[in-house]
Amino acid sequence: MTADKVSELRRRLAADKKLSEIFVYFCTHFADVEAFWDLGRDTTETRFTEFLGMTAQHQFDIQVAVVEIRFQRELPDIKMVHGFYKVNGMNGQLFYFTDLDAGMCCLIEESGRVHFARVHSMPKGNRASKTWAAARQ
Repeated sequence: MTADKVSELRRRLAADKKLSEIFVYFCTHFADVEAFWDLGRDTTETRFTEFLGMTAQHQFDIQVAVVEIRFQRELPDIKMVHGFYKVNGMNGQLFYFTDLDAGMCCLIEESGRVHFARVHSMPKGNRASKTWAAARQ
């Protein structure tokens, strides 16, 4: 992972229209690189649970019963949080730039259908708030 790749992911997140292509870029240059998983530190920040549940409900039209964070890692040097989660047993993945207050998440239904959302306006702390998504695919 290089500074150029991080800059390119940030650019794509801000500008690209095809959300699936942004997520493929993230997976190819970050998530699929073994060394990436050794960077940063584990975090148990609870605001992602609410955030992901609201995104699944409002952007993917999925009635949420259970949101479970399976793995969450913070990379302070590049101001990113990424991880895996489950919503009602369905697998999902996210990356989020804390300084941009923006990121992406995906959720895979049992049928194989994949939902993507570009998201921003992360709730601060544990208070309730709305999740706004600029786009979904």
